[in-house]
Order: sequence, then C-alpha cells, then structure tokens
Amino acid sequence: MIPIGVTDGGDVVGVKDHNELKSVAQSVARSADPSIAIEVESLGDVLKVTIPAQHGKPYSFKGKFFMREGASSQQMSRDEIRAFLFSEGLIHFDETPCSP
Repeated sequence: MIPIGVTDGGDVVGVKDHNELKSVAQSVARSADPSIAIEVESLGDVLKVTIPAQHGKPYSFKGKFFMREGASSQQMSRDEIRAFLFSEGLIHFDETPCSP
C-alpha cells in the first residue's frame, strides 16, 4: 500500500486534487509492460494506492527493468535481468544460444 498525502513521519498533509492524482497513478500502472492492476481509493485527504500481487514478472517501465533494493528501485543490468529470468524458470540453460 502506498499512501499519498502522508509524510515519511506519518503526518497527514493531504492532497489537493484526488482525481488528477488517481489519473496519474493509473497512467503509470498502464505504462508498465505488462500493465499493472492497481486499486486507488480516497480516504479523506489521503489517497491509498494498493498494488496487489501480480503475475507475469518481470515488468518493464519505458523499456527498462527495475528491482527493489530496500526502500528504492534500481535499474537492472543485463546480467541481473538474465539471472532473474533463469531464477524464475522463464528461460532454461538448454534454450540459450552457444558461442562458436
């Protein structure tokens, strides 16, 4: 869950335009490949964005892949993407091309 309108310290500062922020959140979710299903609801002055567990990993955004590291997301390198695909069973060793 991502609260919008709440500081890192937990103080409610609120949001001014709920509809605009809902639209931005939905647009970002649709920009992922594949699209991410999210739920956005207004709770007084705060927006609550919920991202249920998704299937179809990995996801890219604007052609780049990211992984979560602590509180931030870091762009994945080519080797990290390859290792991820192997670990998820999405590609197999015997399906990879050999060098001559």
